Amino acid sequence: MLREQHIFRKSLCLILILSLILLCVGCKNTSSDAVTYLEQTSEEQLIHLIELAACTQIHPANSCRKGFSSPTDLSSADLYNLFEVNVEQSTLNQYYQEDDEQYHIPVNIVTAFLENYFLDFQFDLVSLISDGRNITLQENDTVLVTSEIVGFPANIADFLTIEKTEILSSDFVSVTAVYQWPEDPSFVYYTLSLQIKNGHPYLNKLTIERQRSSF
Repeated sequence: MLREQHIFRKSLCLILILSLILLCVGCKNTSSDAVTYLEQTSEEQLIHLIELAACTQIHPANSCRKGFSSPTDLSSADLYNLFEVNVEQSTLNQYYQEDDEQYHIPVNIVTAFLENYFLDFQFDLVSLISDGRNITLQENDTVLVTSEIVGFPANIADFLTIEKTEILSSDFVSVTAVYQWPEDPSFVYYTLSLQIKNGHPYLNKLTIERQRSSF
């Protein structure tokens, strides 16, 4: 009887040890997405993502907005601004029609672009049109028609410096960068949270803080 109890206790201990080992291995695997992403991503790539997030805030050097806590907080105009500023000109040229001198952009082109940067967002055409943009809808609301494409007033990437990166969880990382315009005595700090899914970064949260220089 004592021998059987001893064997049972020994077996139980082995099971517990194996469970802890498997748990540790599992923890290591779940954290690999965030760790691997930061290891394989250059500073220039991180700065580009911060610049993309800033595009949803109009012009960061002149805006008083403080970022977004979730992609669903962004208006349709914010999302369209991101598309407008960053889509390749060669892509836009495909939809330019000489007869009316306007761009006829399929809505699915815009949403496909946004899906590359957000896991969750709300792009509402009615809201976009009512925002005062020079945009109309055609072909049963499947095509955006506009005569102008607004560009970003300045390339903020030239004035951004990465200050720190942080692993928040197994699939979330945080990147903080400081922005300073040469003729402005203030600093703007951007902290961008990225969700990593299958090795791809998605914009998740942006915080903007302004701090005036003491010099």
